[in-house]
Amino acid sequence: MVALAMLQGADDTTGMMLVALAVFTVICFFALGLKFFVNLFEVVTAPGASLKHHGSNDTAFYSIAVVFLGHLIGSIVLVLNRSQMSAGYHAFAEEFGTALAAANPNHNYQDVAANWATSTLDALYQTQVDTNLLWLGLWGMAIWVLAGLVYFLAAKMFGSPVSLSDLMSTTAYPMFFYTIGWCCYTAATFSGFQAFSEGFKPASMMGQSVLYIVGMVIMLYAIVLYAIAFMQATDLGFGQLIVGFLLYSLITGGIYFGIMNKVAGPAISKFTSDVASVDFSKPGYTLPGSEGL
Repeated sequence: MVALAMLQGADDTTGMMLVALAVFTVICFFALGLKFFVNLFEVVTAPGASLKHHGSNDTAFYSIAVVFLGHLIGSIVLVLNRSQMSAGYHAFAEEFGTALAAANPNHNYQDVAANWATSTLDALYQTQVDTNLLWLGLWGMAIWVLAGLVYFLAAKMFGSPVSLSDLMSTTAYPMFFYTIGWCCYTAATFSGFQAFSEGFKPASMMGQSVLYIVGMVIMLYAIVLYAIAFMQATDLGFGQLIVGFLLYSLITGGIYFGIMNKVAGPAISKFTSDVASVDFSKPGYTLPGSEGL
């Protein structure tokens, strides 16, 4: 099975991944210097008085390094939970594949269809998630850039004099926390992924409660911190913040709808149809994706 190979291979590479992450994390700490710990302490203890100050004094390189450090720490969390994530997703793939195969009208091939669906989903996880585990944390940097641009546009709509660089630097510390929280949440969710027994469940109900709760708390804290940072940097109020949030939600919602409607939705529909149509009793039948082999 693909899942077994994934788990065996994980033991050979996880250690190397952790060493590489540890080295880059230490380098990043040295690049940021003692100032980072002082700044972080001030942000945590007095965000309203320190975020704007650091935003106007930190360089663009320094702010990028702060968010990137969050990516490195979050990636360590993901790699430490690598085998649990693979095993959790495999459990989901088995249940999902079995449920889809139940729609196959030829009962003689339902087990074959379920096994094919499970191996296909396992291979998808391997290529899209496991092999990119070191890069998943960069999602936090992508959100930082997108949110920064959208909230900057919102600030300018209300006449704020803030510069884009100051806004990005002011929100770097909230995104440092958000990236770490997102990685904790993602690791816990994959580790406890389960489907169809009682519906989809978050990991908080299936053995990864601590990591799941930690991730959620850190993300919520980061969101609150981001709101403070926006209002501090722009000298605007809560109402203008809500406008920025609505604009951000509209843009991200449009992106999500486009992906689901144009890419993910058709792919899921085709996969569901392929599983339901597995039947070697049909003349010349071959498994989807194996044509021409």
